[in-house]
Amino acid sequence: MSQNTDNKTLELPEIINAVSSEFLHLLKHLDPDFTIENITFDDKAAIDRKGAFLGLNNDQSRLAYIPIARLNRFTLPSALPNSNPIFMELLLPYNVGSKSLRSSFAVQTTVRRALTATGVMIPESMIVKLEQHFNTPDISISHISEGIAAIYALPKPDGGSLGSSCMQGCNKNWFEIYDNEPAIGCLVAKDNEGQLVGRAITWQVDSGATCCDRCYGTSSYIEEAIVAYAQKNGMYYKSNNNMDTPESWVCNNSTLPSVCQTVTLKQEEYHHYPYMDTFKYLNTYNGELNCFDDCNHDAELTSTNGYHNNLGYCERCDTHYSSDRIRYVDHMDVCDDCFDEYYTSCDQCDEYVHRDKITPAQGDRYVCQDCLDNDYVCCDECTSYVHTDDIYRFDCGDICPKCIEGARP
Repeated sequence: MSQNTDNKTLELPEIINAVSSEFLHLLKHLDPDFTIENITFDDKAAIDRKGAFLGLNNDQSRLAYIPIARLNRFTLPSALPNSNPIFMELLLPYNVGSKSLRSSFAVQTTVRRALTATGVMIPESMIVKLEQHFNTPDISISHISEGIAAIYALPKPDGGSLGSSCMQGCNKNWFEIYDNEPAIGCLVAKDNEGQLVGRAITWQVDSGATCCDRCYGTSSYIEEAIVAYAQKNGMYYKSNNNMDTPESWVCNNSTLPSVCQTVTLKQEEYHHYPYMDTFKYLNTYNGELNCFDDCNHDAELTSTNGYHNNLGYCERCDTHYSSDRIRYVDHMDVCDDCFDEYYTSCDQCDEYVHRDKITPAQGDRYVCQDCLDNDYVCCDECTSYVHTDDIYRFDCGDICPKCIEGARP
């Protein structure tokens, strides 16, 4: 087939498989690791439609494509490769602007239909990201320092991590710490109807930086938008967007020198506390919140009932632990590790005592000092301890069964 424009006759290949550079840039935005090698074509679809060109519409809000018949309206390069995707630059006509070319787009609002129509094949994970991208409404993001508790008290929206958040829609009183502490702020994302679609707590840490905590949104696109906003405004975001200890704090191409960051609260203690993903290690004596599990905290903000979890204190190793790892033994509180290392049970009374306070007795038994004093006697012959019910008493002394047996002819 051919077309004559401005006295030029250009041969148009029978089949054109193509995507625009704008489309590829969008894929790279959604997944920085995506490459052109991840795009393939369904040859049957290309033959049925004699090729098609996949791109974006004028405002880049939808996928769009140009069937081969519409491409014939324009002057095109005479040689177009068929083996790999080609870009918008190669398809732009010599004498027709891109806006006119786009006027011939067949706009497709459904991602999968647009891909099917053009025979473009990409991984399923990328299709899902495209669907999230195009189905996400326009949002506005603001950084607030007041009214944070009211944001958390709003009802849960549908979908995403925000819809499944354990703190969204809870009692407003649980979040008094957010409104009372000047070091705490919140990034709030709302759609064009003013509905909450995303949020993330921010922390002015003692080192001077502002850290953006875990991002919650009704879609991953909104979470990414909050991260982008944070970086644009000089905030360091948590590289692993979850409840775990931060792997790093990142802002554009830089990271904070230390993962371990601290926030010193103005008010050392509150009546209520929310569950916190990151800065959850609290020292109730000096009001320090830490994002790293160390020995300098006595409470954890990991409860979903509006209170902190008091930690137990091991009197042997001088360390705070979760209360379920502390037990009372031998008149003191000890952790599980110290318990396993230093304590054992008495075979007589079944009480646990320090290993230094246990004594071996006949019959492969180990007894505590109290049981030794009350229930056992020392054999005057071999000096081993024997239960009082088993000892033989003579004028010459107390003799155990083993010594009696050994003395017989």
